Amino acid sequence: MRQTAIDTGLNYLIYEDKTDQAFKMFDEVVRSGVPGLCITTLYPKKLKKLYNLSEDAKIYWLSDSSNEPDTLIPTRLDFEITRVINKFLKGHDESILLLDGFAYLTLENEYDKVRKFIKRTNDLASMNGGTMVVAINPASFNKETVTTLSRDFDKVGSIDEIMGKPAQPEPAPQPVPQPVAPAPTPSTQPMAPSPAQYTPSPQPVAATPQTLRIDAPPDMETP
Repeated sequence: MRQTAIDTGLNYLIYEDKTDQAFKMFDEVVRSGVPGLCITTLYPKKLKKLYNLSEDAKIYWLSDSSNEPDTLIPTRLDFEITRVINKFLKGHDESILLLDGFAYLTLENEYDKVRKFIKRTNDLASMNGGTMVVAINPASFNKETVTTLSRDFDKVGSIDEIMGKPAQPEPAPQPVPQPVAPAPTPSTQPMAPSPAQYTPSPQPVAATPQTLRIDAPPDMETP
């Protein structure tokens, strides 16, 4: 058994809004040497250009508006599509099949018919050592439909869940910056002059009283 990104021989239901990671996983397995078949609603040349798919991958286009080679009419589920898949799975001891277009098939066929087709294909892949991958957007179906469909698969979930990658931790909440009060604006009013330092005025010094001397008149001399 070749070393691949996933455990081969199992059936995978991948939840994905857009079939990006499923295409990349499929391409990685094919490039490891596993024969691959992809049935998709994307035009094959566009698909290979978008995802740089290996030239070894066999691609069939689900479309009712083209007569190009390798085109499968979605309403011919039990004929053309089943025949292509059976031939591929039985022709290899180990292989991978990617079905991108489950929602489109349910639009063109009754859901119960599509589910029975998926169940038969899963069983056939298991009996022939093949790996079956179906990619859906769970938001496109009600919860009961998704739950019922998931019972037909060995592994169910997002690519990260299926590959066993640890979930990315939630970023720690950042503290909310508090508003900083603006610095007070210097007042433009003229400042009042500071009161002058009071210096007491020197007090006049009182004159020392002088003793008035009165000379007696000569005629009043004492005898």
